[in-house]
Amino acid sequence: MVTIDAISLKEVMEKQEKIEKQIMTKEGYQGVSFYDKETITLEGWYEIDIDRVKTKLALLHWIAHLLGKKWVTKEHLSWVVRISSGYHGYNPHLEVLEGKAEVLL
Repeated sequence: MVTIDAISLKEVMEKQEKIEKQIMTKEGYQGVSFYDKETITLEGWYEIDIDRVKTKLALLHWIAHLLGKKWVTKEHLSWVVRISSGYHGYNPHLEVLEGKAEVLL
């Protein structure tokens, strides 16, 4: 059994959140930026309006669209999901209800 010190876990989570906020708002990451809090920009030119990914279903449509682009990487997709879900406040992961994994749209 592994035990985790709650204080150190909290510190790690706070540090991760701080790093992600810096990446999303200032520095960019793997060709992804979210400087103006209105547009997710990939590779400095491909823009996604943040209001177009308000729901999980809308995000799924964008992921499917981006998968058709040869230049899009898994890092691009990961950050689009992180930024979208973080901004709009939804959980991007599967939810388990009554023993079944379902996507809550």
